[in-house]
Amino acid sequence: MSCVGLLWEYLLSFSACEGRQNDDELDKEDTEEEDDDYIASEEEDEDDDDDSYFDDIGVDECVDLSVIFPPETFCLVSNNVDAKSLDTPTTTADFQDEHYEDSDDLHTPPESEDEELGKNYPIFKMGYGNARVKLEKGLKFNNKKQAKDAIEEYALETRKNLRLKKKEKEYLVVKCMPDCPFHLRISKRSANDFWQVVSFNDDHTCCWTPRNRQAKPNLLAKFFLNTLRHSPEMKVKALKRLAAEQWSVKLSHDQVYRAKLRALEIIQGAGRDQFLYLKSYAEELRRSNPNSTVIIKCDMVDVGPIFQRIYVCLKACKAAFAHTCRPLIGLDACFLKGEHGGQLMAAVGKDANNQMFPIAYVVVEAETKDSWEWFLNLLLEDLQTIQHKQYTFISDE
Repeated sequence: MSCVGLLWEYLLSFSACEGRQNDDELDKEDTEEEDDDYIASEEEDEDDDDDSYFDDIGVDECVDLSVIFPPETFCLVSNNVDAKSLDTPTTTADFQDEHYEDSDDLHTPPESEDEELGKNYPIFKMGYGNARVKLEKGLKFNNKKQAKDAIEEYALETRKNLRLKKKEKEYLVVKCMPDCPFHLRISKRSANDFWQVVSFNDDHTCCWTPRNRQAKPNLLAKFFLNTLRHSPEMKVKALKRLAAEQWSVKLSHDQVYRAKLRALEIIQGAGRDQFLYLKSYAEELRRSNPNSTVIIKCDMVDVGPIFQRIYVCLKACKAAFAHTCRPLIGLDACFLKGEHGGQLMAAVGKDANNQMFPIAYVVVEAETKDSWEWFLNLLLEDLQTIQHKQYTFISDE
C-alpha cells in the first residue's frame, strides 16, 4: 500500500475512536448534571448568540503526527527540492492549468508557416467617399490588386507622395520621400492565398507636396463617382477645385478630364456595351406599347452587324396626334455628343394647348438627304395607317 493510503487509514481510524470517546463523555455529563428545575432567564436568552458557538471551533492546535503514527508512515517525496523554492510564497497562478491559453491564440491552423497566421487579423474592405483607409500591421488583403488599390487610396487621403519602391511577385515595398522613415511592406502568405502587412512604420518627416504619384485617373474616377452621379454636367475646372480642397493635390486638366470620362462610364455604363441591348430595348417597347413601330437598321460586315439607325414611333403618340392635333409637323435635328457621335432627328406637333407634342424620333449616323427620306417615309406610313390626311412640314433648313 502507498504512503498516502496508509496515512489516510490511520486518520480515519483515529477520528472514529476520538468521536466515540467524546460522545460517551458528553452522555455521562448530561446524565450527571441534568437539572429539571432549571429555567433559562430572558437575559440569558437575549445574550445567547449563535456566534458564541463558533468561538471554540476552528482553533488550530499543533499536533505532532510522529507521536500518533509510526515512522514508516512517512516517506520522502522528492530529494530535488531546493531551499529557495520552499521560501517562495504560493500564489493562485501556481494552481492554474498549465495547458491554459488565451482563446484568441487557439486558432492557429495545423502546419501553418507562422504562428501569427492563426490570429484574428483584420480584413481590408475598400470604401470610397467618406470612408478612410486604415493600414495596420497584420491587415489582410484578398489579392495583390486590392493591396495596390489600398496603397493608392491611402496615399491620396493622407496627402503623402508615396511610391512603390519594389514591386515583386511575392511582396510590395512602399516608401515615401527620401530620408522619410515611412515604410510599408506587404507580402503574400505562401500557406494561405492572401496578402498581409508584415511591417508598417507610419511616421513621416517629409513635407507636403502639391503633386501625388498615386493620383491616377482610375482612382480619381472612383472618388468622383458620388459627385458626378448627382451632377453629371459638372465642369473639369470645378472637379479640379474639389480635388484641391479635399486632398490638397494639384491635378492637370487632362488628369481630371480622363477621370471624369471614366466615372461617367461607370455610372451610365460603357456606351459601346449599350448597343448590345438595342434589340432587347426594341422588344420591350413593342411589348409595353402594342402597335408601336420600332425599326433598327444595321450594316452587315464580316465581324457582324454594326448599328446604323433606329426609328421609334409609339402607338399612343401617333394616334393622339392624328386624331387631335393640327396636321402640322415640325422637323429638327441635333448632334449627339457621345463617344460614337451621330444625329438625333425628331418630329413634333402642336396640341390644343399650343404645346409641343412628340410624334417620333430617330438616331442616324449623320444628317443627310438619305437619312431624312428614310425617317419621313416611315413617319408618313405610320400616320396614314391611323388616319388619311395631308400634312404640312416645317423645318429650319
